[in-house]
Amino acid sequence: SIPVLTVWCLTRGGLMGRAFLLIYMTWAWQIDGAPQRGGRFSPALRKRLFWAHFSQYFPMMLTRSEELDPTRNYIFGYHPHGIISLGALCN
Repeated sequence: SIPVLTVWCLTRGGLMGRAFLLIYMTWAWQIDGAPQRGGRFSPALRKRLFWAHFSQYFPMMLTRSEELDPTRNYIFGYHPHGIISLGALCN
């Protein structure tokens, strides 16, 4: 499926919509290196006091059942979905 914003920019966005789409696509494909780096790490955001309050409000404990190889990639699943799943962000 084609994203809605892309369709809107091409069909109804006019010149500004197409310019925005071109700038965004250039940034996403050429400039942004997040897929190669593994994300957009921001030390300033990680040090915010908000996260301390957030983790106190959503108490959670992470239990590791076995050692993981740090040279491999892993996908972690978390359930339940929805507003309750915000506790997973605390870890």
